[in-house]
Parts: sequence; structure tokens; C-alpha cells
Amino acid sequence: MTIDSPRPFEANAGVIAAHLPTGTDRVRILADGRSVRVLRIRGGRRVLLTQPLGLPSRDLTLRVEAYHGGKLLAARSVGSVFGLPRAALVVAPPRRLDGALQHEVRSLRSQTGVATSAWIRDLRRGTAAASNAGARFPSASTLKLGILLALFARSDVDPTAAGSWSLVRSMIQSSSNRAANQLLPSAGGAEGVNSLMASAGATATDMCCPYLLESDESLRSSNGMNREWLASGSQASGVIAPQPLLYRTEQQEAIRPQASVKPLRLDAVFRAPARKQRHERRHRQTPRGIPSALLSWALAPPVPPIDVTEQPTFPCCKYTTAHDLGSVLVSLVLASSGHGPLARVGLTPREARVAEWLLIHTDYPGLVRPTVPYVVGHKAGWLPDMQHDAALVFSPRGTIVVAVMTYSPAGVSYSRARDATARLMRVAVARQG
Repeated sequence: MTIDSPRPFEANAGVIAAHLPTGTDRVRILADGRSVRVLRIRGGRRVLLTQPLGLPSRDLTLRVEAYHGGKLLAARSVGSVFGLPRAALVVAPPRRLDGALQHEVRSLRSQTGVATSAWIRDLRRGTAAASNAGARFPSASTLKLGILLALFARSDVDPTAAGSWSLVRSMIQSSSNRAANQLLPSAGGAEGVNSLMASAGATATDMCCPYLLESDESLRSSNGMNREWLASGSQASGVIAPQPLLYRTEQQEAIRPQASVKPLRLDAVFRAPARKQRHERRHRQTPRGIPSALLSWALAPPVPPIDVTEQPTFPCCKYTTAHDLGSVLVSLVLASSGHGPLARVGLTPREARVAEWLLIHTDYPGLVRPTVPYVVGHKAGWLPDMQHDAALVFSPRGTIVVAVMTYSPAGVSYSRARDATARLMRVAVARQG
């Protein structure tokens, strides 16, 4: 008997795949010794594949037991699995704006007192809201999510068996700049990260270059996470005044600011390894040579809206938008069940679930995790002049994807940004019913 899913170090909503012994007529699934489900096996089937059963939202050990006539034939256990609710994999198309949420995101600017951008989507209800979501902000550590996904999509090796696994955990869980720089070449460099992000609809993002290393990276580790970020940083020289870039959706034409950097080529298709390229070639391009994932995403209705009401001016070089971060996280959820644009460029369900496990186990609390009673997987970016958070909120009533970005050269208050995010999340959770 073997268990193919889940495997160690992944987040899983109870999708169980196993090869059963001959004669199995009943399977019992347990989480930390407590029975989750008993399934009857008919017709001599030897392969088990379940729909999401839902698991307790915590780190747990999953056990699968195979029986024949009440006799135990075989049993296997898998540890280091993080359970997710059954609704974690439900993704409905974004159908409409949520009026109450839209009111809250528009009020964030007055609550934080600094340039603010927000994008939020309830994946089960198909509702969304956004404000200033097309404005570009300095990305800080949020683009380590892009490095992670590009690295996984290019690899033929299981993430936890690769020699880079310790570096990957350090980059995501501790937000190590040094680890990110060591992994960036294997992710295809800045161009590889940009291309991977663009395949998921994040076309206003630029990785540009490696991270700056501090003399002591522990200053940005979990030891100093909850302090107020009120220290003022000196205004850097070489400030970029972004220029507008026009792009068209199906319903409207919007304006995004374009910093003076080399633009991403739309025909620069992310290259997965040979094992994954056969499927990629079938879906990758339209007759015009534009990646099909990028084209289909660009033509989707703009819900939530991608607007620019306040474009901050900031030093170069890495930047992204709340819309881009939210779009990538939605694509990650889709990839965890083998669907969506990231799956088409080589990210397997196993790799997506490992990425979710890493995001759940990050050290820094961020803006979203302290404000909701549910499990949160997120990647934050924080410096004295910014507080960003891109998060998956795994509610039992469905996953909420939210991205909040704040920036001011004079400094950003962590507690003020967190409290503003708390008001938004209270409304988002209440709207789930």
C-alpha cells in the first residue's frame, strides 16, 4: 500500500490518493488518530482518489487504513501535513463587486494615512473589491513568492527532496534575502520570475535584480517582527517617476504606471523542464504568438477593477501591484488542484501544495494573519517605509485572497496598517455568512 497524496510538507484539503492492497473493501482515514471518513471500496478497485474531504486546520499526521471483512490489511501514515477545510479548493469566477467590501477598501487610504492599495476576492462566492489596485509599489519581500513558484515550476525534483529545500524554507519562512539571492538563478533569474508572474496575469511586476543584503539579516527575522515600523528612512536619490502604460481588457481600458525599466516581452514564455514541456506546448501559445494563459487572463472581465487613484513615487527598482499579487495567489490555489495558468507552465499540484504549506508557516505575522480567526498563508514585505501583505485566508466557508500594500517615504506604522486591514477583513469574513 502506498499513499501518493498527501505527502509531507504540503497543505491538503483532504484529497487522498492511494494504491490499495488486493481485496480491500473499506478504507478508514484518520487525522492524528481520529477518524475523518470511512469509505467503501467496490468492484475490487485498487486505486483510491477522493474529492476534498476537509481536514482539521493544523499540522497533523494522516493515516490511511485498508480493510477486508473487518480485518486490517495495511496501513500507512504521512506526517507534516497541514489540513485545510473542504472549501479551500473552490474557485468561482469573479462575477461581481461586493458593495460593502468596495466601501471598505476605498476607506483604507484615510485609515492608514499613507499611499495604500488593496485587492480582495472571495473565491467561493465569486465576489471581489479593489482600490488603487493597479498602482505600482516597491515590492520588498513579496516577490520572493515569485522566486518560489518559478523555482518549483522549473524543477523536475520534488521540492522537499531537492538540495535547495533548506534555502527555500529560509527564503519564505524567515524571508531571508541571502537565500532568495542564492535561489534566483535557479528560478531563471529576474526574467524567469517576471515571465512566471506574467503567465498568472501579473504583468505590472518587475523583479529586476537580487536583494540587498543587510549586515545582520536577523534584524528582519522573527525576533523583531511586532515592533512599530515608525523609523524614518532618508529619501533615496534616483527616484523614478512612473509613466503610464496603456493596456486593454474586455470591458475597459485602464492605465497602469510604467517605471522606466526594460519592459517584459509578452512572447517570453516561461520555460519548464523537459518533463513538463509537452503539456505546456499544447496550451502555451495562440496563433499570434502570445502565451495563451496570459491572453485569456488579460481578456477576462476586470473584476475587481484595476484602477490607479494614487501612484506613489519611489526609488528603483523592484515593484509590483496589489492586483498582481492577488492574481498570482488565485493561480496558486487553482494549481493546487491541477488547473489554471501556473499549472500550464509547469507547477504541479504537489508543488503548489508545498508552496501553500510554506506560506502558512511564515514567521512574520504580517497585516492579515493577526486579524482573522482562520489559517492564513501569506508572503509579507516590510521595511520602515512600507508594509505589504499578500494572503490566502482559509475560511471554512471558502478561501479569501487579499493583497494590501502601503508606502510612505516618511515611514509606515505597522499597527495602523494592521488595524485598517482588520476592519477590511471583518467585513470580508462577515460577508461569507
